[in-house]
Amino acid sequence: MSEILSIIKEIKSKSPVLSKADIALLTSDGQLLFSELTQDIEVLVKGEVKRSFEYWDIGDYFAKFLEKTNLIVGKVSDNLALAICSREKPGLLILTFNNVIKTYEKNLKNIENTLKIGEIKEAKQEIEAIPKETAEHVETPVKEEIPEVSLSSWTVVELTPSIETSAVTMDKDMIRLLRSVNGWKTIEELSKETGIPLEEAITKLNYLVSKGVLKSKYDDPAYQKKPKILGERKIEFAFMAFGTRTELGEAKRLDDVLKLIDGRKTILDIARELDARPEAIKTLFQNLERKRIVELK
Repeated sequence: MSEILSIIKEIKSKSPVLSKADIALLTSDGQLLFSELTQDIEVLVKGEVKRSFEYWDIGDYFAKFLEKTNLIVGKVSDNLALAICSREKPGLLILTFNNVIKTYEKNLKNIENTLKIGEIKEAKQEIEAIPKETAEHVETPVKEEIPEVSLSSWTVVELTPSIETSAVTMDKDMIRLLRSVNGWKTIEELSKETGIPLEEAITKLNYLVSKGVLKSKYDDPAYQKKPKILGERKIEFAFMAFGTRTELGEAKRLDDVLKLIDGRKTILDIARELDARPEAIKTLFQNLERKRIVELK
């Protein structure tokens, strides 16, 4: 027990992100070895570990937003799980969770070697009983199906300040992708960097976007404007005046873009349909607006 207390103290003292966090260490069957969590969150954490531990690889975890705090619980070694409850941003907690695994791999293995799992008794602080309605508030939600994929290879994603939805369960590929997200790389670039196939990367990142862990960088209102052609001007010049073929996807001439204008499609819709970089399409329409060829509403 003293070794566990020593490791927890060191983890918290050396990581500013965890200095004010509540932490718990559990065995693979959900028994508490150490806990600073409140009783209702302990119930949630133990239930998730019992349910999911055997399906997790080291580094996989479950995440949940709890009103004002974020909770992460996942597998940190062959027989141990770590839970973190904090007000910090989920992206920081995710990275810190994985740093703990890397930094304290040997320490966690030593704890495993000194434990006799069948004889472990829960070691937790005395906490006043909480009302039933509070416990019900943090019950594990039913896992949702991954929604229809709406991201494209050119989409750029970035971390959000907080998880706004109910729960997030991540696999090791999602964690690898998340580690590479920097707010500048496209999904195609993330796919190449992590070695995860493009379609699979799109699906996994779409799930993280739907859960509020990530957001599309193109949520800017400028991308939601709907172009409208002004007058009957015929435009015959080549598209190369506005950008390269790579940036503009399948479009070869300006007419390839203009024919998609129907009064309903947004700039982002048109970019997706062309498989083009949204920045390039937005710049193109802004240039056309200045030339009084289109109007953006």
